[in-house]
Amino acid sequence: MGFFEKPLTAKIGTVLLTISYLVCLTGTSSPSWFKIGHKTLGLWTDCEGPGEFQNCGSTNLSSKPGWFYAVLSLATIGAVCLIVANIVGFFSSNRKIPAAFGVIGGLLLLISVVIYGVKQNESIGSLYWAFYLAMIAGVLGFVGALLLIPGENKSSVPVSE
Repeated sequence: MGFFEKPLTAKIGTVLLTISYLVCLTGTSSPSWFKIGHKTLGLWTDCEGPGEFQNCGSTNLSSKPGWFYAVLSLATIGAVCLIVANIVGFFSSNRKIPAAFGVIGGLLLLISVVIYGVKQNESIGSLYWAFYLAMIAGVLGFVGALLLIPGENKSSVPVSE
């Protein structure tokens, strides 16, 4: 069963999973999870300087606390789960597998965002736009995966009267 033969809820769920992954990719790769003055911090890259004249470089992971490694791991595994959910969702008639991967990916992203938000709010600065994109990606992935569940193909045995 291809994409166009799926029920409407499955189509919407698949589209939401795709949007979720694209938003996740943008949010997790951006250096704009946290802002302190002219410095923006991301999961993988940090930038410093005003506007278009920012100097960016890889995040110095050796100076990061343990919770930051948990955030990186959860966000990365969540993104991989969303990729798997998308691939299987487009090319398979089985909706249980993409639904499971989408739920797991969305939850892992949301957990990573919660940890980051709680821990970074203890420091001076403010959460920035990419943090919120990652949060939106987690919610979209979770909701999209849940939309794949209703109407799952069930083998029904006709009841004779």
